[in-house]
Amino acid sequence: MCVISLRRAGCWLGIGAANVITVLHPDLVVIGGGVSEAGDLLLEPMRKTVRERVGMFPTDGVRIERSALGDRAGLLRRHRTGRPGRGRGLVNQCAAPAAATR
Repeated sequence: MCVISLRRAGCWLGIGAANVITVLHPDLVVIGGGVSEAGDLLLEPMRKTVRERVGMFPTDGVRIERSALGDRAGLLRRHRTGRPGRGRGLVNQCAAPAAATR
């Protein structure tokens, strides 16, 4: 049941990511927080949905990766600013995919 729920969540996240990708055409989409610990159970359905839904350009160059900070990203943001959601200085750190730090 959990696997099915994670895959379903990956599809829903993929729909949202496809909309953002269509508008902004980024090279990288980073998923952070505790949910990113699900890894490919979440990311593979997300990637598949993005490939299916973005029709304006090829999505081969768009990477969808886990954040190197994982579920610590929100805590670090709060530590830097004292408020959630205001950590502008952490944008580059949070955007680093996990593979880049290995």
